[in-house]
Amino acid sequence: MRRGLVGFVGVVLLVVATGFAPTVLADPSNDGHDLYFNEDEYAEFYTPPDPLPPGQPGDLIRTEPSRLVLEPSGQLGAIMATGTRIMYRSTDARGNPMAVTGTYFEPYNDWPGQGPRPLIVYGPGTQGQGDQCAPSRQFNQGIHWSPWLDLAFNYEELFVATMVARGFAIVMTDYQGLGTPGLHTYVNRVAEGNAMLDAGRAAMRLPGTSLDPRGPVGFWGYAQGGGAAASAAELASSYAPDLHVVGTYAGAPPADLTELFGKAMIHLHRCLAPLCGDGRVRRRWPGRAGAHEGRPREDGG
Repeated sequence: MRRGLVGFVGVVLLVVATGFAPTVLADPSNDGHDLYFNEDEYAEFYTPPDPLPPGQPGDLIRTEPSRLVLEPSGQLGAIMATGTRIMYRSTDARGNPMAVTGTYFEPYNDWPGQGPRPLIVYGPGTQGQGDQCAPSRQFNQGIHWSPWLDLAFNYEELFVATMVARGFAIVMTDYQGLGTPGLHTYVNRVAEGNAMLDAGRAAMRLPGTSLDPRGPVGFWGYAQGGGAAASAAELASSYAPDLHVVGTYAGAPPADLTELFGKAMIHLHRCLAPLCGDGRVRRRWPGRAGAHEGRPREDGG
């Protein structure tokens, strides 16, 4: 199984790296745009209205159909669900309203269990800082590549494909600042927990789904997603008591970043430091955010 998966990924990477663009199936979210370097299409949807419309956390701001593929052509395998890209209201770590994006997956299959269909609120693992890393974009592409070193594989797709095939509905958040303007507040406990909880609310408020607004909700995530899932479970009773939370899986949450850095290999430390540092610096010293990236600040520092 592992050898087959590695071979599949290797073939697809070779196709992408050699510049061969296979025929892409019709995609309602991709019309009229370059099918190979297709980032410009996202600008309109992912730019929040300014100011945000009045509303409550979890209210939907906008939605559109979202192409779901396992690889760029959309011809190898399938995710047995209908995808909807969502933008919804949430709350940042300072209590300010913010817009967050994500994807809702409505399964083709009926729920085989008793009671209403359950909803998994999925916290994705570490993706990166670039807007192109947003999971809601990666599900449109399967593998993202743009010249010449911008390459990402949507490693969350296999679990999602498995769970929707079993009848679970899923909503996956992009978190704060991933896809939308501003820097992604990586592993910021409150912002991630709120984004998870409000994603669950947004899914319940999305029209035309098979969800029961009072149906069971569970949180799932690993690594960064594990921290987000744990935060959502911790904050649910106070921030989103309207959700019927029945369970949480929080795998390998990066709870103590100082301890993590101390044991990480030096090259891994250098890769993760800008990501982790941004969320912590913004939370404690907002005037210093961005300094670690080597970009000049407005105050000249």
